[in-house]
Amino acid sequence: MNRLKLATGIVLIFALGVLFGVLGSGMYFKQRIEHFRESGPQTRKELLMKRLTRRLDLTPQQQEKVTVIFEEMREQLFNLRTKHRPDLQRIREQGHARIKDILTAEQKIQFDEMMARLKKRRHRKTPPFGEHEPGGPPGPPFP
Repeated sequence: MNRLKLATGIVLIFALGVLFGVLGSGMYFKQRIEHFRESGPQTRKELLMKRLTRRLDLTPQQQEKVTVIFEEMREQLFNLRTKHRPDLQRIREQGHARIKDILTAEQKIQFDEMMARLKKRRHRKTPPFGEHEPGGPPGPPFP
C-alpha cells in the first residue's frame, strides 16, 4: 500500500511538473510574441538587425547595406499592399457573401458577430513590420 502511494505521488508530481512547464512556457512565448507585435517597427527592425548581425557575423558595411535593402523592401511592400488593398477587400467581401448564402438566419447573425469581432481585433493591433507608410508614423493595420 505504501509503495502504491509513493508511486502515485511521484507520478502526480511529475505530471504536475510537466503541466506547469507546458503552461509556463506557453504563457512566456505568448507574452514574447505580443511584446514583439506591440513594439514599433523601428524596434522590430533593430531586433532583426541584431539577430542577423550576430548569427551571420555581419560587418558594419554589410549592416548598412542590409538596412538599405530592408528600407527598400518595406517601401515596396507598402506600395504593393496599398495598390491591392481594394482587390483584397472585394475578395474578402465576396467570400463572406458566399458563406452567408449557405447559412441559416441564426448562423448569419453569429457569422456577422464573428466578423465584427475579427475586424475590431485586427484594427486594434499594431501593424507588422513594414505596414505603415514609409517615413511616416504607423497607419492602420492591413485589413
